[in-house]
Amino acid sequence: MQPFQEYLSVSIFLPSAFCAGILFLGSLLYAIMYWNTKDPLHLGTTVLGIAGFCFVGGETMILASGWMLNPELGMWFHRFEQIAATLMLGESKHRPRLLFRYTKTVEIFRKYYLN
Repeated sequence: MQPFQEYLSVSIFLPSAFCAGILFLGSLLYAIMYWNTKDPLHLGTTVLGIAGFCFVGGETMILASGWMLNPELGMWFHRFEQIAATLMLGESKHRPRLLFRYTKTVEIFRKYYLN
């Protein structure tokens, strides 16, 4: 991986960090609403919010790893970001109960990437 040719400042990281914070707080609020109401809509919104938070946070960490000249860390966060994107696409098309079909994906991820 080639190093960045441009100077990266904090202002580049702030928008994505701000968006990740909003997604995290929104997911937390919907998780609390789901805890109180047990409405599946709140659960689906929580799952989409967490997946969005992982996606945006992963993108922020990819930028940070490039800034620190650590390509391996950037590759790990890119893989993590792709799993979050897959979860967002699957959840937006189907019902929240299909979340449990992703256990196979998680098992494959653990087998090949965490050992």
